[in-house]
Amino acid sequence: MRPALAISDILYSANGPFGFSARGPAGQVVVIEVSPDLSAWTPLQTNTLSAGPLSYSDPQPANRATRFYRLR
Repeated sequence: MRPALAISDILYSANGPFGFSARGPAGQVVVIEVSPDLSAWTPLQTNTLSAGPLSYSDPQPANRATRFYRLR
């Protein structure tokens, strides 16, 4: 069984950036995806995880009223 992917260390500011850390097995390729409604997902960034956390900051958090994120 693969170790789980996880989003943690959420960074949020009412009028500023939104970001988080992604963790999982080193060497695993992950896609950070976003959705306005949990049904249609758009890929934002593809990364290969390392031993430490991957930091992600959304470049356009204020452009949408609601955004959901996932690692795939």
